[in-house]
Amino acid sequence: MRKRFVTVEGHRFSILLEDAFWTELIAICRDRGLSLEAFVAHINAGGRHGKPTLSAALRAYILRDLVRRRRPMISGQQRPAVNGNARDTLGLRLERHRRMMHLIARSNEALAKSTRLLAMPVHGGSPTA
Repeated sequence: MRKRFVTVEGHRFSILLEDAFWTELIAICRDRGLSLEAFVAHINAGGRHGKPTLSAALRAYILRDLVRRRRPMISGQQRPAVNGNARDTLGLRLERHRRMMHLIARSNEALAKSTRLLAMPVHGGSPTA
């Protein structure tokens, strides 16, 4: 996970995303023919839909986009490339989807481990008489 900075309308935003999310973010910008700055401005201006940070709003958007793109793949239909991008093939999309699902699984495992650690009783201090 790396912190990156994007300047939109004179305001510098920090974005903390895992590499897989960053790769998808760049692909979404490319597919829509938008600069990263324009896309971040769009997400920020559109509201974060209850997300506390811009990074969280971007993650949520990326996951929704992946799910939306996955539906035609499940039924065996390939969506046409956006903006005539012939390199954005079904195989590339499936590979990006597999990487994202792996990242989500790892995040869920880390969350479960953190939850178990938080639930453990804390021992220490002086014994009570």
